[in-house]
Amino acid sequence: MSELEPVTNPPRPVVKQAAACQPDKLGTAQSCPALLQDILPLVLALRESSNDEVGLGDGADQTRNIAVSEAATALQRLILNHRDTARLAAEAGAVEALLHALTQRPNSGAVQSKATSTLASLIANDAASQTLAGAAGGVEIVISAMRGHPNSELVQESAVGALNCLIGSGHDNVLLARHAAGTEAVVIALSLHVDNAALVRSATEALATLVTGSFGDQREARGAKAIDALASAMKTHADNSTVQEFACEALVHLVAGDRDCQNLAREVGLVVFIIRVVLVQHSVSARVQERAFQMLGILVVQNPDSQRLAGEVGTMDVIALTFKNQLENESVIDQVAEALGHVTACSRENQVLARKAGLVATIVQTVLAHHRQSSMVQQRALWTLGILVAQDSESQRSAGEAGAMDAIAMAFKRHIANETVVESATEALGLIAANHPGNQAFARKAGALEAVIEVLRQHRSNVAIQTKASSTLRLLVVANHENTRMAIVGAAGVDEVVSAMQQPDAGEETNQPEASWDLAHFQKLAKEAGLIEAVVCALRGSPKNLRSPTSICSVPASPPTSLLGALEDAVVGNFENQLIAGKAGAIDAVISSLRGSINCEAVHENACRALSAIVTENAENQRLAKGADAVEALTYAQTVHLESYAVHEAATLALEALCSGDSFGERIMDTSYGQRHSGPGVSIADTAMRGVALEQLLELQEFIQEALRKHDIVEPLSGPDGNRHGRSVTWQYLTLYEVRDHFLLPLTRDHNSSFVEIVARGKQPPMWMVSHWWGTPFNLTVRMLQLHARSRHLHGADSVAYWVDCFANNHRGPNERIETDIMSSPFAKAMLSTGCMGTVLLCDPKVTPLLRTWCVFEANMSQQLRSGALADRTDKKRYFLDILASSIILEEKNTGQEKVNITMLQDAVGGSWNEVSENEGSFFPLDIAHAGVGVDVRNAAASQDSDHAALLNFLTGKVGSTAPPPSAHPKYEELNRCVHVVFASAELYRVASEREEKCLEAAAALLQLRADVNSFVRKGNTALFAAAGADPAASASESSSATAQHDLMRLLLSARAEVNHANAEMKTVLDCCGATLPDDAKTLLLAHGAKRFEDVAPDLEKTANDSLAQIVAGGFTSERQAFVGGDAGTKLGPSALRSLHEAASQVLKLYHWAPCKIGIQTGNGRHQAHLASERAESVRLALESAGCTNSFEIQPGMQKVILTLTVCFLPAQRPTQARATSKKPPSPPNVELPANNQWPADALIRAPAPRNNLMRLPPVGLQMGRLPSGTAEPSSWHGDPGQELGVRAARRTFTGGGCTGALLPHLQHNAATPDPERSMTISDRSMTIPNGWTVAVPGQPLPGVNDGRPMASSGPRQVGLPCTRHISWSQRPLNQTAAGGGVAWMRPSGPRDLDALAGERWSMTSITCSRSAPSLHAPSHGQVDSAAGILHSPSSRQRPHGTMLGRSPGSLPQLAAGPNQ
Repeated sequence: MSELEPVTNPPRPVVKQAAACQPDKLGTAQSCPALLQDILPLVLALRESSNDEVGLGDGADQTRNIAVSEAATALQRLILNHRDTARLAAEAGAVEALLHALTQRPNSGAVQSKATSTLASLIANDAASQTLAGAAGGVEIVISAMRGHPNSELVQESAVGALNCLIGSGHDNVLLARHAAGTEAVVIALSLHVDNAALVRSATEALATLVTGSFGDQREARGAKAIDALASAMKTHADNSTVQEFACEALVHLVAGDRDCQNLAREVGLVVFIIRVVLVQHSVSARVQERAFQMLGILVVQNPDSQRLAGEVGTMDVIALTFKNQLENESVIDQVAEALGHVTACSRENQVLARKAGLVATIVQTVLAHHRQSSMVQQRALWTLGILVAQDSESQRSAGEAGAMDAIAMAFKRHIANETVVESATEALGLIAANHPGNQAFARKAGALEAVIEVLRQHRSNVAIQTKASSTLRLLVVANHENTRMAIVGAAGVDEVVSAMQQPDAGEETNQPEASWDLAHFQKLAKEAGLIEAVVCALRGSPKNLRSPTSICSVPASPPTSLLGALEDAVVGNFENQLIAGKAGAIDAVISSLRGSINCEAVHENACRALSAIVTENAENQRLAKGADAVEALTYAQTVHLESYAVHEAATLALEALCSGDSFGERIMDTSYGQRHSGPGVSIADTAMRGVALEQLLELQEFIQEALRKHDIVEPLSGPDGNRHGRSVTWQYLTLYEVRDHFLLPLTRDHNSSFVEIVARGKQPPMWMVSHWWGTPFNLTVRMLQLHARSRHLHGADSVAYWVDCFANNHRGPNERIETDIMSSPFAKAMLSTGCMGTVLLCDPKVTPLLRTWCVFEANMSQQLRSGALADRTDKKRYFLDILASSIILEEKNTGQEKVNITMLQDAVGGSWNEVSENEGSFFPLDIAHAGVGVDVRNAAASQDSDHAALLNFLTGKVGSTAPPPSAHPKYEELNRCVHVVFASAELYRVASEREEKCLEAAAALLQLRADVNSFVRKGNTALFAAAGADPAASASESSSATAQHDLMRLLLSARAEVNHANAEMKTVLDCCGATLPDDAKTLLLAHGAKRFEDVAPDLEKTANDSLAQIVAGGFTSERQAFVGGDAGTKLGPSALRSLHEAASQVLKLYHWAPCKIGIQTGNGRHQAHLASERAESVRLALESAGCTNSFEIQPGMQKVILTLTVCFLPAQRPTQARATSKKPPSPPNVELPANNQWPADALIRAPAPRNNLMRLPPVGLQMGRLPSGTAEPSSWHGDPGQELGVRAARRTFTGGGCTGALLPHLQHNAATPDPERSMTISDRSMTIPNGWTVAVPGQPLPGVNDGRPMASSGPRQVGLPCTRHISWSQRPLNQTAAGGGVAWMRPSGPRDLDALAGERWSMTSITCSRSAPSLHAPSHGQVDSAAGILHSPSSRQRPHGTMLGRSPGSLPQLAAGPNQ
């Protein structure tokens, strides 16, 4: 049945018989005979006229309807506004009579209207009459009237009013109405008669009553479209406060918890209407405001769309106004605060709007302050405040500045026993203070921190409060040491703080039992919160003024046992926290607890346990504890508590941990390192073959560093070195003396061998001999060897073997160093061994090794090997001497902190050096060279005087003599001079750079010492560069004059200094200093033929290549000499490796910017080609490992020698030479694709750029497919309609891929200064040519030359490309598709043929392949791009693919290698 259809013959509800119909049950009616005389006839008339008598006609029935209506009307007039009369009428049976009339006359609208209206007047505000009517079936009868006359406004109005009165009596009548479908009837009435204000008022009130607490009626109402009806009613009667009040109340129950209803309400405009109409028009009505804000909160809760809409229509301003107008009404304020919370929850936009509307400050300064006594308002306002500030730093700041912490602290103080207030307050406090140090400080000052601790104490049984309060406490103390100190010291809350930190993070799932907790996480939080420092402060005694004046804490101080237990948990097994505890004074505080609590067993036990946790495996704390007499305190605790097993055990453990370093040597084999090397080891009889690999040194270093970090190892009070007695061994100052005593000797105790023999698996021939002083810190020794290995053996640094006497000698056996013949000593045999490439001299800042006898002798022997003086003992032709030094530099100028930097002078042969450093901008301390030229073997010292005497006697020919050596001897001077020569060139550079007083005399003396004036030292600079002021260290003395500089340069030039030497930056002296030199010095240089780099590059290239040929020839004379395995080998032999190292040091590292071609000899067979390829790869890897950063190109082929190395500087010929030798422009070469269909990563092209302007080519990528069969070759490029360019598109065959395609045209820029904003873009069918560009095609004359006609344009224009159908864009994978490319170049305007470009500077780029059409962009100055294709040099001098050859008088090339550079 439709809800709009009237019920013509509804079922007649049975009117239950009531006692009021009987005259003897009139009660008080008998006491009012006058009124009763008026009432009883009407009651009788209602009953008699309503009787349904069969046989009466329509006229009689109508008459009775009129009679009933008139009787009802008369009765209503009697009782209207007369409660006593109404009560008398009810007692006289009027209720039953009216219900009887409604039942008997269901079809009469007049009867139904008048009877229900009279019934409403009769029972209004009378619970007894309402109950009586309900018991008599009045609810069902009224609802039946509503359903029987849905379209009758009068019936609906009076019936809804009657129903509203009926259900106002309580639960019974409401249930009756719900069972009778009263909700649906009310909604129908409301929908059909929305314009009737009285009906709407009653209907909304009735509907609110019916749906409250009844899910069934709520569903029924939703099904009847109650939301639409209520929305329509509210909008129709916007000015009716009663309608708005009850409509909102009904909507609250209909919408709550139902997302669909929320969305429906938003769609019908209720959100906007409530905010903009209801709350604004009824701002003075407290009841409407309360219900409307309640409704608003329901509409937006957890509904982002409704939240957003509410924020957009001005909710925040309305809320602010309501706070102001309804401040005194607690109920309204409570609902407003709740609505505000729902509107802003999880909505950053609404949070911002609320903050801008000042609502954060309003909540704090107005609501919370005005309603301090109201727990309801406090709870709601604090809850809302937490939402307003959640994850919004600006709102947090606003809350803090508004005094939120004071308000929260006051709420705690006044409502500490109210769980709801406390829960909201703790949550709001945490949200305001989270990650906000300022608010955390406010919380501390306001006493909120202490209040949270008190909450934890008073609400131990409330899990929710414990969880939130602990989380808030953790937020307040983590990363805030002051708050932690206040909580532990001021609030005595160590237990609460520890418990809070032990709780898992919010939302974190854990599978651990409830009693367990994550110790590592707790220790991390303890470190961040400063818990350790706070506990130490509490152990020392809390300051009297630390507690807040408003504190509500009930505990005076934390017990020592709790503090000591927290300290133990915070540091046990955590090295960083142990260090924090040590620096905070925890050791002194714990020891004070041991001494102060004399008879307290619990304190002593916890103190011993805490001290043990602090010092266990922490050498730094062990030293602090020993200094604080911890041993005495622990012994005292054991003495006092002899019968306490717990104290005795804890003290014993602490003592063992404290003195762990004393027995470390005995337990060293129990460590993991000792266990790994506890096997039988290997016996290496020849000490010279006991080289130690760098990786073995690093492993030992890690073990020693870890051991010294954990254990305080102390030098014995007696020993050979009196300076070390009783001193703790620390990593920073650990020397090889201590490494031997405390690590090597214990490790080799069971083997009676050298260290190398317990870590090696066999002989380890040394690659380098290490000359050093044992007193150099071990960590610096290892760092220097690491730098050396990386610079000399990049690809195998860890496996480089060094001969180090400390690790090669058996310290438990006889002295292996001194033999009858010193040259038969292990160190000498190691240096003479076949695989030893050279000596590594390790220097400290004081250059101590050059003051040690053994080191001086080793330096002398190294120089003899370098010069070939020991040819009778070894066939080595090359021997290197690399010098490394540690120097102290300032890490930061402001702080003055010092940092040790490692630098190196790498032997570049002939007195030259390559400088290497750990850090960019750090330079080798040339004071070492100054010390080197002052070496005097007579003044050197040795650890044992007998060693010094034996060496001097060996020099003088008294081999094996024990007599004192002579004080002077020519052999001493010979050795000294030999060592001086090693450092002479570097010292000459230092003198020229610093130009101190008497620098001319010093330089002259060094030249007499055979210092090589052309040796380079720093960045390829020679002494002449340094004298001219080109030293990058810029260390010239302030007293140096221009005259001294001129005279020094003249002296060097007179000694045949090379005036056109090029340094590592491709500069000559004239390039470096031409603009800064005085005129006379510059004239001096020019007089000696000084030129710029581009002018002498060809000669330098020839000289460099000649040097490379000579160096390589010495190591590659035959396959048997060069490769292990002879004619079938690919692994380089020792001689070949040394020659490559020399080539790297002497040439390639100096000219690191120059590409190098590796030519390798090969035969015609496939096997020979494969062998040559592998050999060339071995050479390339060896050069890279030696520190070369050049780009390498491998070119196997038929050649006379096994290996050639060729570097390329700049084009060797001038433009004039090019024009003289070649008149025709050469055609571009065929681009050969490798067999694997992939371009190599180092495929290169060359392209010219304008003189004096560094230009790079734009990216050009082109992927060519197979030419479709039958496709005609395009004959020309077409411009605008009718214009013929006259330039053919050349077809080339890409032999490697077997496909045919069209090369991309060349580009020529006619402007001297290209515009980087202009570009040439090629699409599938056309290309846009910017102004100033012309097009040329490979193999054809350039536009403007011969018969080619240029196509110049005054602006961008489209040029059709018919050849695009000639190009088949392949969709196959790149490695299966042949690829080709064109060449693009730019040069100044002016007609010149291709050969004319030979004089322009060439830049190196790399090849790229692309699946899409290319895009060519005009270049910009200094921009590094890439281009596709390969082009030979257009000069007559033939160059292979990938070789960059070019020159430019006015500019220097910048070379790039690799596909992305």
